[in-house]
Amino acid sequence: KARRDDAIIRGGGEYWVGKVLALRLGYDGSVTGVDNGLTGGLGIRWEEFSLDYAFMPFGEIGENHRFGIGYRWGP
Repeated sequence: KARRDDAIIRGGGEYWVGKVLALRLGYDGSVTGVDNGLTGGLGIRWEEFSLDYAFMPFGEIGENHRFGIGYRWGP
């Protein structure tokens, strides 16, 4: 049985301050309510290491905070 869902708009962007700091802002149209679906985050890159943080609202469920640590090797 075919199912028809409404379209959801999602998008985001990233701006680098130098080569060290990334500022991120986004929108998730599936989230409704006070939070309005705005998301944000930042990233820090130093040599081969990176540290990332993101904030995402989940409407009635609450807020989601995500952290990431990375190491890059190779060419």
